[in-house]
Amino acid sequence: MAIRHWIRLPTAAVLTFALAACVSDGPSREEASRQARSGPVREASRSTAAEIATALDSATRTASGLTPVARSAEDICHAGSGNGFSSHDDYRLLCRRDEARYFGADNLLDALREIDNGDGLTPIITDTLDDVVRYYARNGRADDGSLLPRPNLSYTVAQHGWTLAVAWSGPTDPRSNVPDYGLTWPIVFNDSEPVDLDALWNGPLASHGYLIVLSLSVAYHEAPWTD
Repeated sequence: MAIRHWIRLPTAAVLTFALAACVSDGPSREEASRQARSGPVREASRSTAAEIATALDSATRTASGLTPVARSAEDICHAGSGNGFSSHDDYRLLCRRDEARYFGADNLLDALREIDNGDGLTPIITDTLDDVVRYYARNGRADDGSLLPRPNLSYTVAQHGWTLAVAWSGPTDPRSNVPDYGLTWPIVFNDSEPVDLDALWNGPLASHGYLIVLSLSVAYHEAPWTD
């Protein structure tokens, strides 16, 4: 009996440790939801929304080749997860705001040049406007006829360090609308203003050859993990 007793004790200790490691010390849904809806966090969201609007307006203020057709926004907060025995997210609650402006354009390269010269924007040297010009000069194909990847344009927004992404498409390009994730855990707050791309192409974009989208994604609240 004594031998069997000494065998069971280490086994029980390992089992207890494993079960404890499975218990999350992350915030509960109620706690995270309450913080996401608190006055200071909602005020931070409103303040960030105003700053984003100013940045997007400044970036396109002198772009005469762009016709505004829509805007979209999503304000989303999600809880961090983890436990006492393994790594966890860097945040206990993280909130961000995603905003986009949609424009119709008749001459794509002229419109992109105007954005490239926009106020307060510094090109991020991955793909450049010259890469875009070369891409279309070759009709998007390499010497062997294979398809080339479409360049991406992005810029750093002065004073904030945010990354402004620039995307574009034509009426026949594939498109899909951004899904609404609702409040599926760990999302605890979601206020969305989506855009129906099909409705845009059947409406205000019908007389334009291209859709150009400028977007920013900005984290406006991050609650650190509490040990």
